[in-house]
Amino acid sequence: VEIIALLFIDHARPIIIALSERMHASEEQQNSWVRNFQYAFTTTMLLFVSQSNKGTMVNFTPLRVMLFASFLNDIVITSIYGGGLSSILTVPSFGQAADSVERLYAFQLKWGADSEAWVAAIRDDESEIMKGLLRNFDIYSAEQLMELAQTEEMGFTIERLPFGHFAVQEHLTRSVLGKMKIMVEDIYFQYTVAFTARMWPMLEGFNEMVVMWHSSGLDKFWEWRIVADNLDGAIQKELMASQYSNLDDIGPVKLGMSNFVGMLLLWLLGITCAFLAFLAELLMDHMKRSKKMEEFEVIEIG
Repeated sequence: VEIIALLFIDHARPIIIALSERMHASEEQQNSWVRNFQYAFTTTMLLFVSQSNKGTMVNFTPLRVMLFASFLNDIVITSIYGGGLSSILTVPSFGQAADSVERLYAFQLKWGADSEAWVAAIRDDESEIMKGLLRNFDIYSAEQLMELAQTEEMGFTIERLPFGHFAVQEHLTRSVLGKMKIMVEDIYFQYTVAFTARMWPMLEGFNEMVVMWHSSGLDKFWEWRIVADNLDGAIQKELMASQYSNLDDIGPVKLGMSNFVGMLLLWLLGITCAFLAFLAELLMDHMKRSKKMEEFEVIEIG
């Protein structure tokens, strides 16, 4: 918009001045759309970086008003852009994690395991969400899972035991889990079911044994015992803590040099480019002066 406005104002300047009988014929012949567009484009680009157009004086009042309005508009635009850029450089933004079934479906996150048994219970589920999750599920070998676990680009299955512990596979090491977050809800949950014949004479005694087993806490004891003997306790604590990591209030964090490295690199790049451009201008000016001096000496000798 600024370029178009400056283009027409600069092109109409000779006409307006001619009507006021203050324009020479030579100036009118120099006016052209190409020169007007060059002036409008270069002036607009220079205003964006708060520079003048080659130091020329503008003595046409409508053009002065338009340049002043464009300058104010460019100040607003550059201030907004600069503020947005500084906020991006200093404050990282994080999106939501796929820590629920709905978000896992919405993000279309790829996930996988080493066996079909992980999803056999939901294969017949007719809900759209479960169908979408199954479309993103793949089966991999143990070696492939070890490699994919380092990419952080997909999800992996773990089993949550009845009393809060997690059965973690070998490819999910502490270094891998430190970069991931466990879901806050299960994709599905099933109880272990024992099947017997309908007329089995020991059915009543079996039911009583199951009740006594749960009532005595033996199932909880054996889960804790197996986890303590076979699983890494640090991994268990890390998984449990990751469920509530977004609720922790760590308070204000002191900014370090790493928070400003990006901004300083851009500043140094700009200073370096400007210095090189300045040296190039000095070199070109020196070459022009030397060439003129040589031509002048040749003319004098001739």
